[in-house]
Amino acid sequence: MNGKTYASRMPFTVNMVFSYGDDGKNCRDIAALWRIDGMDKDDPTVIARRLLQGPLDFSNLTFKQMEINAQVARFPSDLENMENRKFAGQAIYWMRIFAFRGGKFQPAKLENTPDVQAILKDPAKQKQLQEYLSGHMAEIDNGVFNLPESLEADVALSFSTAGSSRVANRPFDLLVDREQAGKIVTAAGIPAKSLKFVQSGAGLLERLNTSSCMGCHQSSSTAGFHFLGVDRFDFGGGADAIKSALDGNKLQLPFSPHVYAELARRKDYVERVSSGQTPNMFRPHPSAPAAVWENGGPAYAPAGDNMPCPLNADLANSAKWSCSSTRNLSCLAVVTNASASSHLGQCLPGAQNIYAGLSCRSNVIDDSTAKSDAKESLSFNLRSFNDRVSKDELIYKMPEGKLSGYDYNCRPTRIGVPLGRITRPCKPDESKLAAIQPGSIPDEICAIVGGKGFEQMAKGYFDSAVFAAGVGRGLLNVCTPSRFCREDYICQEMPDLLTGAKFNVSTQTLNILKSRKIGFCTPTYFVYQLRLDGHPNPR
Repeated sequence: MNGKTYASRMPFTVNMVFSYGDDGKNCRDIAALWRIDGMDKDDPTVIARRLLQGPLDFSNLTFKQMEINAQVARFPSDLENMENRKFAGQAIYWMRIFAFRGGKFQPAKLENTPDVQAILKDPAKQKQLQEYLSGHMAEIDNGVFNLPESLEADVALSFSTAGSSRVANRPFDLLVDREQAGKIVTAAGIPAKSLKFVQSGAGLLERLNTSSCMGCHQSSSTAGFHFLGVDRFDFGGGADAIKSALDGNKLQLPFSPHVYAELARRKDYVERVSSGQTPNMFRPHPSAPAAVWENGGPAYAPAGDNMPCPLNADLANSAKWSCSSTRNLSCLAVVTNASASSHLGQCLPGAQNIYAGLSCRSNVIDDSTAKSDAKESLSFNLRSFNDRVSKDELIYKMPEGKLSGYDYNCRPTRIGVPLGRITRPCKPDESKLAAIQPGSIPDEICAIVGGKGFEQMAKGYFDSAVFAAGVGRGLLNVCTPSRFCREDYICQEMPDLLTGAKFNVSTQTLNILKSRKIGFCTPTYFVYQLRLDGHPNPR
């Protein structure tokens, strides 16, 4: 287009689901198909061939459904400031499932996602919900329940920013209050020591809410998604031209923190089924860190910097995890919402141990969804973009205005950085990434930050050459396949433009970062492929 190569992908995922037939052995043979030695070490082409000849042999599969998750609206930070909502940008995600029935795709109900409007206006459905919750406490506690289809919605909207703390993503909060939920837990008569997740009414609501589509997709997710996939260069024009066109607009990690933790659980599950053992059916909180699944597990790894953490006693001990003591982290409430039934905190260090990339502001949310009558025709939370931040305060005592020297600074939410972001200018040796050596991973890295290049892109298509000419540098926190970015941030790849004359980073140093999959954390919508706007028209 215009004599240039542009490359972009939309914030839109399609998941095609297939099912296996009964192998007559409680899925033992089917599970064994996934136990392929060397799966994580082979060339991707070899892995794909082995999968298609084994567990993904389509001659043995039956198509079940198509699952869609699409960003359908984005509100930039400038609009948020103008409307006095004060979020660092917002986005709405539309989720639906289509099953193939009668020769065509038809909407299917969304698992454990209640039809809030239908239930609120129908006393019979309210009674059915109460009876279901009372009669299935053990399954709900274990995370293996299935809400009756008659109570489920067939469309869901999820909202960011601060999605995990907003009633828009907590549908059961509108159907059952904490007192009612507490009575349901007590009436179930299950001894407290036997409960694995639910410890109170708030704990019951946390299990229900995070089991819904919108609740899960705003829990340790990446821009409302859990699996974005890797950036590809083998489509359209020449691979080199596409790779160059994407420079400065690529992801380092293709999956969310939740996926990383879930893979460990699923691997243990499949291995147990394939060997004829009984698998552990317990489903952890979607924001829990990865765990070792032995001796009845899970045994959670300590949560790292900026990661979610339980704040109170709403969850049972087997569902709780702690912040890393070796990193001197404490669980702090950084986002509060009086309308939400419960909250998670964030693992943060004391003021003496701060570094770039950490949250530096706390927010209080004034929740519009909890005040609405939930009568919108499409979804109960259609107008949840009217939520606003009613209080924004510093967590650490530090400068928050113009950057000065090499002092740390808390960048304000209004420029598009959720919960603020600690940063400072890079020193000369940091700009050249001199500290990057094989075998070591620093906390901070001199990454790219917004500049004239960024503002230029916000007005049109992503142009890597314009971006390179105007982008700035700043000290930010690193991310790796096992060290993740906080809510509303994403792990971006360090771009090749850094090896140019402007920044003079050695190709060898940049290759060390890429080979070890070390990136930097940036607000989700600073990566253009995670924005609905600004994509080139292929026509």
